[in-house]
Amino acid sequence: MKRGGAAVDYEDLDIRIFGEHSSFTITVDNGDDPPLKFDTVRPQSMERRMYFEPQGRANLKLYYGDPKLTAPVYDYAKFFREDAEALRAQLGGEMRNAAFTGRPDDRPWSERHKGVLWVVMLLVVTVLTLLAVRGLRLESGTSS
Repeated sequence: MKRGGAAVDYEDLDIRIFGEHSSFTITVDNGDDPPLKFDTVRPQSMERRMYFEPQGRANLKLYYGDPKLTAPVYDYAKFFREDAEALRAQLGGEMRNAAFTGRPDDRPWSERHKGVLWVVMLLVVTVLTLLAVRGLRLESGTSS
């Protein structure tokens, strides 16, 4: 096969999703119109679905965005049966959480206060240098 004047021997059409290779078949339903002519198809977004039981509540909130958290593992997947009468919900616009306080800084004290450590180290080196110079002067004064 040739594309743009160059020979194409191999083309990787897999899309990485959650670290696994998956193959997709793209079907374009163009009705009774003439066939579309295109060389490549690039996915711009992937549809994600979440299934949960709202237990009678109409308003639910989805929290996301903490990079330190790992993906949750639920037993729900073992017992899930898709209901043909389930309602499809649409997510509203993204909003800031006013009660969000952020994750506490879990770095060691020495990493959070590097400036204080440098000042203390310089002060200690200065004091030790002064003591060493004073000790050398005292020794050179007693030996003469």
